[in-house]
Amino acid sequence: MDGRYSVFLQSGEPRSVGTLWLNNIRGRIASTFLYDLEWARDPAAFSLSPDLPLDTSTRSCDGLFLCFQDCSPDRWGRGLLRRQENRQAREERRKPRTLLDSDFLLLVSDVARQGAIRLSADEGRTFLSSGDRNHIPPLTTLPKLLNASVGVEIREDTEDDIRLLVAPGSSLGGARPKASVIDGDELLIAKFPSSNDDRDVPLWEYVTFKVAERAGLSIPQVRLQRVGDKSVLLVQRFDRTPSGRIPFMSAMSLMQAKDGDHKSYVDIAIELQATGCAADDDLRQLWSRMVFNMCVYNVDDHLRNHGFLRMAGGWTLSPAYDLEIAHPSEKAAFLHTAIIDDEASFDLQAAIDVAEFFRLKTDAAKECVKRIRKAVSFWRDEAVKVGAKSAEINLMRDSYEFIDQATP
Repeated sequence: MDGRYSVFLQSGEPRSVGTLWLNNIRGRIASTFLYDLEWARDPAAFSLSPDLPLDTSTRSCDGLFLCFQDCSPDRWGRGLLRRQENRQAREERRKPRTLLDSDFLLLVSDVARQGAIRLSADEGRTFLSSGDRNHIPPLTTLPKLLNASVGVEIREDTEDDIRLLVAPGSSLGGARPKASVIDGDELLIAKFPSSNDDRDVPLWEYVTFKVAERAGLSIPQVRLQRVGDKSVLLVQRFDRTPSGRIPFMSAMSLMQAKDGDHKSYVDIAIELQATGCAADDDLRQLWSRMVFNMCVYNVDDHLRNHGFLRMAGGWTLSPAYDLEIAHPSEKAAFLHTAIIDDEASFDLQAAIDVAEFFRLKTDAAKECVKRIRKAVSFWRDEAVKVGAKSAEINLMRDSYEFIDQATP
């Protein structure tokens, strides 16, 4: 979608911060952005992402600027929007449009869009894809949403399935089926099982969240809900408050990285020290998260699975999210985000060796490792509490206890 769009941030009342121009050049998107003069000169203002420094210059790039990539959908959401376009094209007896990155940005639900950015084509009189809060379904519709997600995954979806899922599901990242739901005044992410799962993935992510909490990691509020014989993981959105939204930036954007780039936790720590507002706490949390990921066999710790929230004074590390652990038979024991340089193996001593980058002394780092390993040792207790099957408990032992076998 070519055009000129006003960009707003909403922490309380919506505030205009700039103008975005999108141009389709032979099937490729080019973006241009200019901050509003009032925003650029406000002492409390901040840049939306590192590739858009806060000044009065007009900036252009191929594709989307990083802040707009962060609030665009990933594989699951894009698939829903493509499916919707295909159905509309058949109804209108035309060829389907090829959806570009700009289409995905503009079509996702405004209510559920990640972070605090809102977009308008009429200078703020209305917001794109805003509808109203009622187009995000209530928690009571989980059975319908789950059935619809199954239909989409096995490509037997109906028009009602797509209509039900597009608004609550198209804004969300990741490849697995999910949807936004409303429970009272809270916006939640409902994470569904996949038809390709060989175990109860939502249940095991819940278990991992609970041992992360035991280990002292910051996590969002989570709960597990049964829908028939299936588990659904409900995760509270940490970029929402009762009065508004909180700006969000991924580590991918913080590092100005691209898909396929290899970065390390030390790289993030160095950048965070320059931009964070609670650097000491954040650095220790980040280091603890790295150690925890080794201890639970989480190899999906890529840069989009680390985030930052804009608080008064700067960016601070968000709660941990997307803790979907693997099994050793599926993926090798390497972190996606390296410890330092190319060192990505599950090596707790290597983590201790870089602790100084995170403002941790060696003795404190060793004690932290002990605390995390002790917390993870309760994984079986947490699994039993939520009714995990004994066969799956035996299977997942290989993940939760892998580091114990590798490290005395």
